[in-house]
Amino acid sequence: PKPQNPVWSESITCGGELIDKKCIFSIFMAANKLLTWTFRAGVAAAIAGVGLTQFFFTVDAGERAVVLNQLAGLKQKIYGEGMHFRVPVIDSPKVFEVRTNWSSISSISGTKDLQMANIVLRILYRPNAKFLREIFLKLGQNYHERVLPSISNEVLKAVIARYNADQLLTQRERVSLEIKKEMLIRAKDFNIIIDDVAITELTFGDVFTRAIEGKQIAQQNAERAKYIVSKNEELKKANIIRAEGEAEAARLVAEAVGKAGGGLIGIRTVSYTHLT
Repeated sequence: PKPQNPVWSESITCGGELIDKKCIFSIFMAANKLLTWTFRAGVAAAIAGVGLTQFFFTVDAGERAVVLNQLAGLKQKIYGEGMHFRVPVIDSPKVFEVRTNWSSISSISGTKDLQMANIVLRILYRPNAKFLREIFLKLGQNYHERVLPSISNEVLKAVIARYNADQLLTQRERVSLEIKKEMLIRAKDFNIIIDDVAITELTFGDVFTRAIEGKQIAQQNAERAKYIVSKNEELKKANIIRAEGEAEAARLVAEAVGKAGGGLIGIRTVSYTHLT
């Protein structure tokens, strides 16, 4: 028989056993097809996943959303927490945070006595979730930036003008409550809920500050002078009472001497001599 060329042999030896090359090639091709199919399936799944996310949007806790349809306009429904369906490209969700948020507003306002007060106001606010459509249509998602600075300056100037500068310092809590009441009324017109308002900073010019300090020192000196006068009056009253008591004692002694004669003086003299 003709000897076979090892290069063209249809089988190879592995571990003392003959393995058909065609079988190995078939296994290799099958593995290659499996890997290719797996890769294509993974790519398809990724593309499908990305595509599916375009059909849904999520509203997190403490949020609400309205959907703007490019064909029909803003939808009537207000979307709560959870996952919601949308049409890609056509529907655009607009998410609002309905939890209490804060804003700091600075303002320079004139007082009743024509002093300029620098005030920083801290405001806790949130949108009225029932009227998110109206808020979006009239003000947009940055409604607080459009409304709060305007109404805050308006209310501050109106309220501060009712007080003198020294009253702002001594009645700060009352002023804050009055500002809050005014802010509640004004913000309600824009469907914004005000939870709290407080004055965090209140300063005046250097000249007025020194005048206030001088006034306080003068008031303290006046109170001290009143105390000294009151103390002297009490001492004077005590001396008068003491003098009246001594005079009454002298009168009683004189009456006793007049009634008992020199005998009372003799008795007292003997008693004094005995004691000494």
